[in-house]
Amino acid sequence: MLHTTKESFAECQPVVAPELQVSLIMDGWLRNWQELRRTLRAAGVAPRDETDAELLLAAYIHWGESCAEQLDGDFAFAIWDGSRQRLICARDNMSAKPFYYTHHHGVFSFASEITALLALPWCNPEPDYAHVAEHLTQDWGSNRVTFWEGVSRLPGAHLLTVESGNISIRRYWQPDFSASLYYPQDEDYVLHYRELLYDVVRRSCRSSNAIACDVSGGLDSSAIFAVGCALSDSGVLPARHVQGYTMNFNGYADADEITYARAVARFSGHRVTEVPPSFPPLSWYRDRASCRREDPGAPNGAMSMGLFEAAQHDGRRVLLNGTGGDDWLGTGAGAYQEAIGCANFRDLQYLLSLDAKAGGWSRAFWDLLRGGVLPLLPARLRALLRNFRDGRRATPLPLSWLDSQGQKWLSRRTEEDIGLPSARLRWKGQLNEWNSLNDPYKVFAHECMEQLAAEQGLEVRRPYWTPAMVQFSISAPKRLLYGANLDRPLHRRSLTEVLPPLVLEREGKAEFSCTYDEVVPELVSTLTDLLQRGELRGVQPKVVRRLLSVAEESADAVDIWLLWALITVYDVMQTRKD
Repeated sequence: MLHTTKESFAECQPVVAPELQVSLIMDGWLRNWQELRRTLRAAGVAPRDETDAELLLAAYIHWGESCAEQLDGDFAFAIWDGSRQRLICARDNMSAKPFYYTHHHGVFSFASEITALLALPWCNPEPDYAHVAEHLTQDWGSNRVTFWEGVSRLPGAHLLTVESGNISIRRYWQPDFSASLYYPQDEDYVLHYRELLYDVVRRSCRSSNAIACDVSGGLDSSAIFAVGCALSDSGVLPARHVQGYTMNFNGYADADEITYARAVARFSGHRVTEVPPSFPPLSWYRDRASCRREDPGAPNGAMSMGLFEAAQHDGRRVLLNGTGGDDWLGTGAGAYQEAIGCANFRDLQYLLSLDAKAGGWSRAFWDLLRGGVLPLLPARLRALLRNFRDGRRATPLPLSWLDSQGQKWLSRRTEEDIGLPSARLRWKGQLNEWNSLNDPYKVFAHECMEQLAAEQGLEVRRPYWTPAMVQFSISAPKRLLYGANLDRPLHRRSLTEVLPPLVLEREGKAEFSCTYDEVVPELVSTLTDLLQRGELRGVQPKVVRRLLSVAEESADAVDIWLLWALITVYDVMQTRKD
């Protein structure tokens, strides 16, 4: 219980309706709690108190298992309906809250963390070596699997039912890919997006205390902080106020964004606390993998621990960050494909002239070919072109470093069939957005950040990674998100009143490989020792030896994430029960 809303302090779970034999437990909070409460009261199903758990219980009483379709928020819940002898579990639309489960010897068990399940005396699973191989290549085929056979994660936007010993899972939500947002003037889109951004930030700031905001100095997190400050100044913020936190990478030029973060603080008139980044030693990650029996996360995630600690020390319970901005505001790369696929020659002309003005007509026609023509070619022709290209290259290192055993593991993996959106696609490239929404690695990265923050008593909220923002990105014309020089022009135009020119006109992003540099010497030494003892499975020793030699000379000259995946896999597998 993170107690992030003032109502949550009155919660005493499980919430029970004994007359209906219904019990509920819930992790999370709801964005649409006010609208939901009004709807239920109008239907004569009034929650017994103001808590979100009681609100969800009332929603189940009214709608049954389809209640999940009415919810907008970050949640995982389980409802036991004794009258039907049925368990109903669900995870929120955007995979914000984790949900793991296992079904062993007729017993269905679920938890927010894998460790809780693996501690059960009847749960002693074998390692899932197919997922081990996926980890070693960073090519994941499913967002359901874990390192342990039979221990699964429930995908976001899915509902799981257990009845008569049988488990069924179905998707209860997806964006509408057939929807198209049309306004006669571009300024109308700017106003629409600005209203949407202010609304999702306002809803995300529902808290019992002041809101913490990660202000990296980038366009996305700075926008969230600036909008939160504007809402606070106008007296409509559902929290006391907003306080920014940023990491000062003094001495690390590629990662240093402090100038931008300070500019945002001055322009908004609100405080931004500067903290040094966290550089845990390798032993911290290894201990974490052994304790949690899962991937401990990477250094470019753990670098935020000091920021979390500072926010927790100040009494904050909710932390907003800019995750999702790249995914849903920087998708202008599909602009050419959309213009051709929808036969919108006016947009096509606009894009060509934009690129020609920025880099000449040769660049414009190259962007047209790469971004618009090639993706629309028949699948067989595209496959032939890929084969021709790949035939001229060496085998990609992530695959070539697997030994025969690792290749066998990888061949056993199951490519998850996430299906297709139920609504008709307006243009072919929308499948890229569908795949991004269901990307297994993104789900994993969100879970790592969620767990790190929760250990400090914080709840991470991502205003951009919400159903409303995803739907806007899908429905709005991609040309509005396409910039020949500066990306996400619509986003920039919407924020001229709340962000300083220094940030609005910023090009490029920070690069955080320095977080790996701090652990490379110990990583190389540890893996060298394990290699000599023959304890590294699934990979070719000669390739690992070469990577270690290169990393010892210069970490920048090697794909360090390969070595990181190797030590992670080793440490997690060492936790197998005897």
